[in-house]
Amino acid sequence: MKHLVLASLLASLACASAVRAADEDPLQAAREAADKGDTETALKILKDEAEKGNGEAANAVAEAILNGRAGKASPTEAVKWFEKAVAAGDPAGQTNLALLLLTAPAGVEKDAERARFLVTQASEKDYAPAQLELARLLESEIDLDGPTPDWSEPRDLLEKAAAKGNPGALFTMVRYLDEGLGGPPEPDKATDFCIAAARAGSLEAMNEMGLRYQAGKGIRTDNVAAVGWFTVAAQLGFAPAQVNLGQCYSKGEGLRQDYNKAGEHFAAAAKAHYAPGEFLLGQLFEGGLGTRADAVSAFVLYSRAVAHGLAEAEARRDEIGGKLDPAQKAEAARLLAAEQPPHTEER
Repeated sequence: MKHLVLASLLASLACASAVRAADEDPLQAAREAADKGDTETALKILKDEAEKGNGEAANAVAEAILNGRAGKASPTEAVKWFEKAVAAGDPAGQTNLALLLLTAPAGVEKDAERARFLVTQASEKDYAPAQLELARLLESEIDLDGPTPDWSEPRDLLEKAAAKGNPGALFTMVRYLDEGLGGPPEPDKATDFCIAAARAGSLEAMNEMGLRYQAGKGIRTDNVAAVGWFTVAAQLGFAPAQVNLGQCYSKGEGLRQDYNKAGEHFAAAAKAHYAPGEFLLGQLFEGGLGTRADAVSAFVLYSRAVAHGLAEAEARRDEIGGKLDPAQKAEAARLLAAEQPPHTEER
């Protein structure tokens, strides 16, 4: 579940009540307190308003609790405030509570039936995030083995949410248009949606634009433009883009080949426990590309990639592991047990 930070929630609350003067609007006062870094005051104002039946305020409090911005993160305590938002008919609260009931974090009992009801209610209020989540629920129920899977209902919801600029809906429509789900394949139009999603802040869409430029999918082939999109998403911490940018440096696609730069980007992805980043960084250490050859570091990285679900790394891990001497095996075991990084500082 992608939680909004408290400040952004407060900003949205302020926009909703902008017609009132700041000194008459408690939500605006809460926003101003949050902008000054005074979370305690902001939360007090919001809680007071929530107790008076303000659903937007209750949802903001719940989000803050869920994100750990009101002390230790507590899904169960967040549910209590989301329930207040739901009681007030707030569509954001309905959607967020539905997501908690679907994902069932510690202390929250799963209730798919009520989640479906809540997200449907919010969707009927033309709330874009709810339309996106309801589309996902409907998509999960499609019989893919049937003769003619019907994608029309989720696509209709996605189009409505995308028309409001929802990044997730815009990006999901890329797949629908590429694959011809609920209509004919339209790769050019898919690219337009992808650009819109990227401009709306979707890191997945930014990365996808890089891939589309590389493949010439719905747009002309341009490796330099691909590097540009990968760079933006990588700088914002998106691990798949960090790997893709590293691959551009490793292969010399769209820029000059530079194994050291490739290693920097693979290492950033590996730090986030992203298995492809761990595997590719392991290959650099194994081959001594952009760094000195280091069998221990390669083995550690391959082992972590396997642990994080990349079966492709198993053969390399086993082959390298069979060549380590007792001291190297002991060092590798120590690093893995302590979850310490390999010797990336020596790159």
